[in-house]
Amino acid sequence: MKRFRMAALGLLGLGLLAGCGGIPKDRGICPRVAILADAGKITKFRAGAPETPENVEFTAQMRNIRITCKYNDQLNTELEGDVYVTMVVEKGPAMSGDVAEVPYFISVTDRRGTVLTKREFPLRVSFSGNRAVEHTERSWQYYRLRRGYSGLEYETWAGFQLDDRQLEYNRRAAAR
Repeated sequence: MKRFRMAALGLLGLGLLAGCGGIPKDRGICPRVAILADAGKITKFRAGAPETPENVEFTAQMRNIRITCKYNDQLNTELEGDVYVTMVVEKGPAMSGDVAEVPYFISVTDRRGTVLTKREFPLRVSFSGNRAVEHTERSWQYYRLRRGYSGLEYETWAGFQLDDRQLEYNRRAAAR
């Protein structure tokens, strides 16, 4: 969790990439959404191979995130949101086959950065002869709001579920 909070603070200028849509003005405000900079890209190398271009099985990058939401009660204490994350997955030269397994997550934090929930999702992308595929995933999120608070008390983050090697690779690439 500490690493997640540190990464959340290091947005590296991406900021909040999208806002709220689809709510009448009298029903409140959606939580903020963002792609976590350190986890917004994944490069999968062939197992045990050096991190060189010819050993890339696939790369994926989150391009956009947005949320639509609605309040479920008159006190505005229950909020449901549909989070849409658009990703582009590209086949690399070391990939055998036509399917990539791309795990990603959606987490909900309070405004202090405390992770309240984190859900991981398995994503299977079929290239079907294509070199790259753009894909939008939808996930449902539930927010229990304290009385008098709006969706702005929460933030919703998306990222790829990275192992330590992949996270370090992203950080080295961003530092260049």
